[in-house]
Amino acid sequence: MNIKGIRHTITKSPGIRQSLTWLYHRRLSPGDIFVASYPRAGSTWLRFLLYELLTGQTTSFAMVNNAIPGIGRHYTAPKLVDNSRLIQTHEPYRRDYGRAIYLVRDVRDVVISEYHFQLLWKLYDGAFQDFLGDFLAGQVNRYGSWENHTNSWLDAKDSTPDRILMIRFDDLRYETQATLSGIMAFLGASVSATQIENAIASNTTNKMRKKESVIKFAATDKNFVRSGKVGIWQQTLSDDQVRLLEQSVGPTLSRLGYLNAPEDASNFKQNLPAKLQ
Repeated sequence: MNIKGIRHTITKSPGIRQSLTWLYHRRLSPGDIFVASYPRAGSTWLRFLLYELLTGQTTSFAMVNNAIPGIGRHYTAPKLVDNSRLIQTHEPYRRDYGRAIYLVRDVRDVVISEYHFQLLWKLYDGAFQDFLGDFLAGQVNRYGSWENHTNSWLDAKDSTPDRILMIRFDDLRYETQATLSGIMAFLGASVSATQIENAIASNTTNKMRKKESVIKFAATDKNFVRSGKVGIWQQTLSDDQVRLLEQSVGPTLSRLGYLNAPEDASNFKQNLPAKLQ
């Protein structure tokens, strides 16, 4: 196992995780705004789009990581929106997260993306079926299970609806302009339709892969930026795997509008700002 793999394993232990979480959440400010998601939900793409819209500059991985850094690397982040920093986090909801954009993705796609990511970085070398069981048990990373993570944010949204904006990756992918318009309204930032169109055009999958190639990760010759497709699970998962996922986290999938569509999707969208519907 490589150094990154050893570190990954250590950070999953409860004591280390608790200490790291405390360490990373120091020096937050009441005005901070969080870009939150479970890993592999599409937050890298969202941060690229937000950076370009809020700064008017063409993006790069270095620029985005400096301007919208991960939690724990936020101390010198610039204030991109009025007097607020944008900070990316994969943590479950915490009370010290004030305003936040929570990006959520269908777990059936998330688990596939997370599996390939961990193979990519040599964090896991087992079969997908074994990984699936570990994933549902919340044992593949230090953020716990997708179900608990997602419900923590959904519950927070129910309690403080004006403080948290829920975005589905599907809507960001298929209704990108309208979704970004709603996000900008939530942030109180004024941008034109042309600015949104330009940001989208500048951050397609192919263009993000070109940006990634400039800083090619030494650990692998494969892409960190994957296809970002919606519904890849339909061509990838077996019927038994789909049943296992839906039996395990079905209520949360329904809560998000991912089961029994389009009725569930309609119910979910009723809770979104008008520009996102």
